Amino acid sequence: MSIEKITSAIIDEAQTECEQIMNAARTKGNGTINALKKRIVEETEVAVRDAEEESKRIVSRRKSVADIDSKKIILAKKQELINRCFDEAVEYIVSIEEEKYIKFLTEAGKNSGLSQGALIFNKNERDKIGAKAVSYTHLRAHETGRNLVCRLLLEKKKKKNNKRNKKQ
Repeated sequence: MSIEKITSAIIDEAQTECEQIMNAARTKGNGTINALKKRIVEETEVAVRDAEEESKRIVSRRKSVADIDSKKIILAKKQELINRCFDEAVEYIVSIEEEKYIKFLTEAGKNSGLSQGALIFNKNERDKIGAKAVSYTHLRAHETGRNLVCRLLLEKKKKKNNKRNKKQ
């Protein structure tokens, strides 16, 4: 065998071994690539699912915040209405004549549904209408340091309550 044949045989053998190594590397590389592609698909599906769930949570939270904000707006409007009604009621009460005011107070007490109660007048009202209120209705009065306290006696309701108690 000549050197040329030996060299040719070595080169052929090296090429065959190189092709086998290359084929093994391709097979291993393709397996790794396929495994990575599969992993990418799985992780992408998990990420998409997690993102959808987080999106739903965010939307739910924002909806809750919007609901709370709308309720706050509604409550603010109701409070405005209450304040306006209260202001109008105060304006009406302040502007009515003294006799009607006294009658209003006593009727409010009588219509309250309570069998007894108290009308408490501040110093200004005590001086202006306290005595008239006491004499106008069935009131008992006593003075504290700063206020005139009138106990409203609702005799009709007491009589009804007494009749009911007697029947039982």
